[in-house]
Amino acid sequence: MLSGTRSEGAAPVGMTDQLMASLQPTVTWARLYLTITTRAAYIQVKNDVSAMTSTTEQYQLLTQLSPPWAGSLFNFLVAADWNRSWTNLPAPKPGFQRRIVGSVTLRLGAQLQTAAPQQVVPAVLTLPPNGSSFDRFHPTLVGALR
Repeated sequence: MLSGTRSEGAAPVGMTDQLMASLQPTVTWARLYLTITTRAAYIQVKNDVSAMTSTTEQYQLLTQLSPPWAGSLFNFLVAADWNRSWTNLPAPKPGFQRRIVGSVTLRLGAQLQTAAPQQVVPAVLTLPPNGSSFDRFHPTLVGALR
């Protein structure tokens, strides 16, 4: 996705330009019951009154393993993101803030399925909206795995 916005205000506010480029490919290996989603985003905001430019880079990776034969027992998820923001003020460019989160969902009382599933139900992976991190990330599983 590529987008740009220009906002003009009164003289004290001036004109603000915002540019955003984002790419979010997803790869699913049905035989391995594995889904990998990546995201790269670049956001730049410039204001003519303050002569300030703010830039943000975000990179995210999500890996989900959901074998249908174990769908009633567990689901495994690993998520990582790297972020950094800086301005054109005379300061060194910061390093990336890194975060890695893993989760295993266990369903107590569920039973292991002995027969191969007839149908694999796809998982819907929702990445956080632009400008946020995985703090509010929640994968949603569509339907019941059989």
